[in-house]
Amino acid sequence: MGVYFPSALIFLYSESIMDTILEQLAAFRSICGEHEESVAIIDFVSTYLTKRGMFVERFEQDGFPSLVATTHPGRRAPKVLLAAHLDVVPAPDNLFCLTLEDGIYRGRGVFDMKFAAAAYLHTVEALRDNLASYDFGIMFTSDEENFGYYGTGMLVEKGYLPEVCILPDAAEDWNIETSAKGAWFADIHIHGKASHGSRPWEGDSASIRLIKLLHDVHTLFQDAQQPHTPTLNIGILKSGTLVNQTPHHAVAALDIRFANRTDFQRLQANVRRLCQEHDAELRTTRNATLPTSADLTNPLIAAFSNCITAETGIVPKGITSFGGSDAQFFSAHGIPCILTSPRGGNRHADSEWLDAESYEHLKPILIAYLDKVAKTTKSRSKRLTHDISALASTK
Repeated sequence: MGVYFPSALIFLYSESIMDTILEQLAAFRSICGEHEESVAIIDFVSTYLTKRGMFVERFEQDGFPSLVATTHPGRRAPKVLLAAHLDVVPAPDNLFCLTLEDGIYRGRGVFDMKFAAAAYLHTVEALRDNLASYDFGIMFTSDEENFGYYGTGMLVEKGYLPEVCILPDAAEDWNIETSAKGAWFADIHIHGKASHGSRPWEGDSASIRLIKLLHDVHTLFQDAQQPHTPTLNIGILKSGTLVNQTPHHAVAALDIRFANRTDFQRLQANVRRLCQEHDAELRTTRNATLPTSADLTNPLIAAFSNCITAETGIVPKGITSFGGSDAQFFSAHGIPCILTSPRGGNRHADSEWLDAESYEHLKPILIAYLDKVAKTTKSRSKRLTHDISALASTK
């Protein structure tokens, strides 16, 4: 740990030696919403960072723990923030044991996104003797799979607003996300009248009424359902309790993605209109997240891209992401986010994987970027030292 391996040796290293930090992180059953294990993994990273000289602040909201660690105490606006979520989606027990075979790591969360957390810890270890000369922070949360409001959303509201955020929770093969769709989640509730299943004319089936409404909603997307267009997923359908009874209540959960604000406003208005026409109730279950974008020519993003190229030889391309991330909270404040990842895939699947050779590039990329962007000037370093001394004298 803390040793730089030349690129030519990386593959041999990855074949023979398991990354112990990644292995330890993967072993935590930090399923989103599992409080005990979420606290345990936050305890682990908190102890690790504190022992190496980072200043750690702990938080918890609605049962979701999180932390922010900074190179200088009380810094809520560091130059660079390294962000990652430690929560994962459910998985069989065997997936919480990291494996390495033929240069491929496998295990729950290995690509989404505990590899980033491991790389951050390795980076701090490498810089531990010189942390005071850098201005960066690390944010770890445990609720991203639950939309991030109690983790990153809460911390951003508390004023943790860096100049740039590195968030390796999108893309792959070192490409960089330049746009991501927004999302709107809503439930449709519709009521009918129960009757015996053999006498449907005496009732009013809520399920039949819901099917008719959903057919009309789906027509709004007839020319869509493509990577560059709005999309509709009807993720949950609930209706009835007995096969021989017409249901009196039915619910459908909608997941609508959109590429721009105009599409969202149009679709939301039309779904509301259709619900009124069918005498149904529309309930937003998650506040709409607007699309995010990043400019590869932004100096803070271009510098990271150059570090990728210098380390890997790859020139990152801009890509569009179809899912969301915690970048939404930073983008709302105009903070550029760098979303990229090494080679890997199958997020949320039992076949989730991470290329070991590609992953080994991340730490040197992070260090090179921090050297370029987050090194403090001599005068600023003196001022920070004075501030720390003044803080200590008041205790």
